[in-house]
Amino acid sequence: MGEVLHIKGLTAGALTGLNLTLTAGECLALTGPRGVGKSTLLRGIAGLAPTKAEAMRFQARDLLTLDAAARARAGIALCAEGGIFATLTVAENLALGARLARPGPWTPKRVWALFPDLRTLGHRPAARISGGQAQMLTLGRALLANPALLLVDEVTTGLSPLVAGQIHQVLDVLASEGMALIVAGALPNGRHRSLNLEAA
Repeated sequence: MGEVLHIKGLTAGALTGLNLTLTAGECLALTGPRGVGKSTLLRGIAGLAPTKAEAMRFQARDLLTLDAAARARAGIALCAEGGIFATLTVAENLALGARLARPGPWTPKRVWALFPDLRTLGHRPAARISGGQAQMLTLGRALLANPALLLVDEVTTGLSPLVAGQIHQVLDVLASEGMALIVAGALPNGRHRSLNLEAA
């Protein structure tokens, strides 16, 4: 698998001198206590938080010269809690996610198939769906961008074990299909690599 992300000497928030390499199909779980910099790192890679680095490359492109919008167009998607528009319907949220999508396998039809619960809620305002359904919608919107790198920020926090397990299964599928993922928080299985930011 080819290299997707390379970071050398990154400084952002509480993080200093971080080095990181990620390949296609690899899932990296960021661990460590609250405040150690998990969300800051994800937002920094997405271009949404101030960062400094000796080098930051995505698929051989220099990320340090790209703003957040350009990074999204290049194939980096951030899936974070609260990443939906509450006043829009479920279907409208997904349509927005698909507007500037890169070519790829993820379509609204495939997202409906992956999260069948959302199909029956298509015309409901996003403000009126459950927490678990909102997290599925957030993930579905991110997938519609057809990213090569998906950054997942604590999307299972506060969810029931059943719903969290469903989302973890989706992440496994994405990695098996070649998508690179960085997930803030521990993952339940051994099919990933972990990075403890407290010790990094």
